[in-house]
Amino acid sequence: MLRHYHQIGLLEPVDVDRATGYRRYSIDQISTAQIIRRFRALEMPLDDIRTVISTTDIRQRNEQINAHLMRLESQLAQTKRAVESLRELLEPGPVAEGRIGYRRVAATEALAISEVVDLGDALTWVQGALAELYATLTAQGVRVGGPAGASSPTS
Repeated sequence: MLRHYHQIGLLEPVDVDRATGYRRYSIDQISTAQIIRRFRALEMPLDDIRTVISTTDIRQRNEQINAHLMRLESQLAQTKRAVESLRELLEPGPVAEGRIGYRRVAATEALAISEVVDLGDALTWVQGALAELYATLTAQGVRVGGPAGASSPTS
């Protein structure tokens, strides 16, 4: 990481051996390196770290740290919501709205009409198809036991 920090100008060594590429840092740079390591462990972006370590304005430094804290808290809240949602899916009991569950449904007779139509004609076609289906069922004395519907391929 030191090589990367040097390349982006975040922590430049006091000397680089031209033959070996070995980087040398001064004792004075240890605290800066530790600060960078600490903020990276806290997932702070490098540009934000650069701002924090380069400013002498304590207010600006604290604003940058606080902005990162707010991002982390927002991510934490999102993660908590995801965890709660997953736990709800695993809870035993009746299937509530939005929950996944298993149930058995008896076989159901259905009547359908299938045809390929242009998207612009779809609504008119569905209305005509449903009228034809209802007329056929009525003529045969069949009672409709559920809602009508339509489906289309997703691609």
